[in-house]
Amino acid sequence: MICTRHMNEKLLKYFSSFTKDELTGILGCFGQPHKCSSKKAVLAEQVTEYISTHTEEWLGMLTERDLKLVQKAVHAGPGVGVSIDDIDFPTCIATLPFFEPSPEALEDFFIGEQMHKVLKPCIDRVIEEKEDKGLFDIERLLLGFVNLWGVITLHDFVGMLRDLVEDEEDSRKLAYLLADSPMLGLVRQFHAGECYLVSPLIYDVDDILEGRKQFPEITDYKAFSLDEGRSTGLNSPFCSYDCKEAEAVRGSLKALGFSDEQIAVELSHAYVNAQYAMTDEGAETLFKVVNDRMDMIPSFELYKEYIDSFANYANSVPKWFLRGMSSEEAGILKISIKLEDQSGEPEPGEDEEMPGGMFFGPTEGVGVPSAEGLSDFFRYGIAFRHVAPDAPCPCGSGLSYRRCHGKNLN
Repeated sequence: MICTRHMNEKLLKYFSSFTKDELTGILGCFGQPHKCSSKKAVLAEQVTEYISTHTEEWLGMLTERDLKLVQKAVHAGPGVGVSIDDIDFPTCIATLPFFEPSPEALEDFFIGEQMHKVLKPCIDRVIEEKEDKGLFDIERLLLGFVNLWGVITLHDFVGMLRDLVEDEEDSRKLAYLLADSPMLGLVRQFHAGECYLVSPLIYDVDDILEGRKQFPEITDYKAFSLDEGRSTGLNSPFCSYDCKEAEAVRGSLKALGFSDEQIAVELSHAYVNAQYAMTDEGAETLFKVVNDRMDMIPSFELYKEYIDSFANYANSVPKWFLRGMSSEEAGILKISIKLEDQSGEPEPGEDEEMPGGMFFGPTEGVGVPSAEGLSDFFRYGIAFRHVAPDAPCPCGSGLSYRRCHGKNLN
């Protein structure tokens, strides 16, 4: 008891250094009743008591990703900086002031000595219990579905969920578990008087809702299986959408020297970039990871293979603008790759040198392609809606599509 009291006195001193807004923010985050008019000393005592004596309770309110970041920091030791895997993905680490930002790096945080003493005895047990009870599985399922649909009203989500589980009692149990999941607080947003579930990968709900108006023919959300939802949310904060096209991208990234951990991150980035690859700029962002490592690609054929793998993946993933349908399924928002020699030079023969110092003949010492050289031979297509050849061009020129922008696209 003496040791516990001594620890709490130090913890109280620690929390007494927080501002009043920080203290009320901590209590509010965990749903603890408090009076904003209370004196700071009273709030510090309330925070100290709750954080130290109800540790497993409030830790249970954190998502799997946050818990494992905390676990990593606890195992590292007090005061040791730990990197946040994706600083743009919402996290309690950035909002709770007792997870302290590292002065050396913005994406790092550490746990001080007093909080380390509070967390060390129970963090592993909390994670183990939530895993054993299948609560992380529920989180992954919820996150996976919102990453697949992007934005969906709570009403529509419940309807889709009801169709997924045939047994009414099982459906009700699943709905209860999802409603009680800490992931719900992360993905739930109120927008224009409506409750939506929104992927944490989306920054602007209006952007998606407005974009969908361009495709009035797509009125229903695509149905996904429980396994598809679960696997897509498995690798939080990164999106893990699995398909045969994803394997080709993994192969490209492996060939370009990426580790397994880096491949998971880049594949998630490709999923997000595929959602917005509707302009030349958007397409360039999708292909940037390949272009940044051009010096590692020995031939134009390999370069095209890697680029094609990303284009095929982008056309195969569920699109937020299309309510989960892919570009291939809907026949719209497809990325078209066009190979074009813009150098004005004749096509090289078998052993002839190409512009930019590239040499693709069947000899030893294949030259390294430069960005400048490859740009002469490769041009990004853009994603576009299908337009009939004789229909007016969408650009407003008054010409038919085939005689205007259509003649530049394949």
